[in-house]
Amino acid sequence: SIAITHALLLKLDHEAIQMISHKGYELIIDEVMAPFIKESNYTPNDFKTLLKRGVIDVDSTDGTVSYLLPELPDTKYRALKDAADTGQLIAVPETGQLLHRLPVNVFSAAKKVTIMTYMFDGSLLDTYLRKRGFSIEQSDLKVMKDQEQYRKQIAECINLKENKVIDSIVNT
Repeated sequence: SIAITHALLLKLDHEAIQMISHKGYELIIDEVMAPFIKESNYTPNDFKTLLKRGVIDVDSTDGTVSYLLPELPDTKYRALKDAADTGQLIAVPETGQLLHRLPVNVFSAAKKVTIMTYMFDGSLLDTYLRKRGFSIEQSDLKVMKDQEQYRKQIAECINLKENKVIDSIVNT
């Protein structure tokens, strides 16, 4: 099992996504996440300068950013190049904003994807996945309304062990 943050999920590269597929991992997301995150390391001026100098290009149909220069030493723009090379960087030219896009292929690479939330319908992630051809199956978890039933089920999962050190501290 591997646990990662939503921010890291947004930055998975081709190699990581292939590993998810090859190993047959299931993806479990603990809440609806935004399929886009604003790149805070780059300003609209950075965007305009890179575009004007021919360092990047923006696809007019979907906003995908391409990095046009060869290898780049470690600079402020290295992460931008990496994101562009994986197809995860998009631009909103009118505002000069750069956004990191969720790699949708991680959803098809995973053996199974579960998103645990109560507000999925109509969310940006719902729309993003449906627009990319994913079918969504929803299921409801049964919630125990009886507190006593809930407590009893939890108590059955707890095994108390004696610990002389802890007992001596508690009993003093």
